[in-house]
Amino acid sequence: MSKRNQVLIGSGGILLSLFLGGLIFFIKAVYPMIQAEEDTAKVAHQFANVDTVDEFFSFTREETVYTIRGRGEGGKEVFVSVPKDGGNIQVTQVDDGMNRDAAMKIFKSKNKEVSEIAKVNFGIYKQKPIWEVVGKVKNGFAYGIVDFQSGKLIGME
Repeated sequence: MSKRNQVLIGSGGILLSLFLGGLIFFIKAVYPMIQAEEDTAKVAHQFANVDTVDEFFSFTREETVYTIRGRGEGGKEVFVSVPKDGGNIQVTQVDDGMNRDAAMKIFKSKNKEVSEIAKVNFGIYKQKPIWEVVGKVKNGFAYGIVDFQSGKLIGME
């Protein structure tokens, strides 16, 4: 075997090892969130007869709460929020509050430095349903919490 072939085989082996290592690292990093979504979907089915999952949210402030937005009997849309470490499961009717677009508008109206919205997340904060809105600003990000039902901005960082 020529020196050139040895170098090519060795380089290919190193690249393959790096690829497989990166893939394993990625899978280990993503798996807990996939498992949380599956577990939350099971709870949503048990507590609110949710058969179709449309979205999954993970919100962390004082505690981590996972939420599924989905549809149950009759196509009624609900949010089912499940604390990561156990506790009260909260079912919120989607029609009982504002949508994410309204929450973004409220947040942007109170923070003129926001150039664009990076993320909007549903969660439970102090036992109340909220929208967490994350916006890009000049030196990083701004965070706001908008009450789902009243539309009031109840916190901003």
